[in-house]
Amino acid sequence: MSYYDQDKDTFIRKFELNEGQKQKLRNAFLNLNQLQYDDLGILDLIAEKNDKEVLDFLILRFKESAEQFVFEGDFYMSRIAQLSGREDLKQIMKKGEEIDMLSDNYETKSKEIIAEFIAKL
Repeated sequence: MSYYDQDKDTFIRKFELNEGQKQKLRNAFLNLNQLQYDDLGILDLIAEKNDKEVLDFLILRFKESAEQFVFEGDFYMSRIAQLSGREDLKQIMKKGEEIDMLSDNYETKSKEIIAEFIAKL
């Protein structure tokens, strides 16, 4: 998905979705009862600039699933911070990036970062 190419100068897509296809994909995304990690790649295809509907949905699903996160929480938070454009959320993300994934207390520290992030939402 395009998220993984974000640091490239040009993102090349062989096939573009038309507006009807994007709307169908958007509707399907917004009707998911639970988001899986893989579903988040769809955001690059459906989210508009200042898209409150998608952002609110993503925040809701993030809060509902936060207890289960260890690694995927970072990706959710990144997408929420990116879509919201909020610097306070981006600063919390930076704290999370400083945690060593191989440390014994990684899971505890990650959960603390997620809790802080949720408190700011």
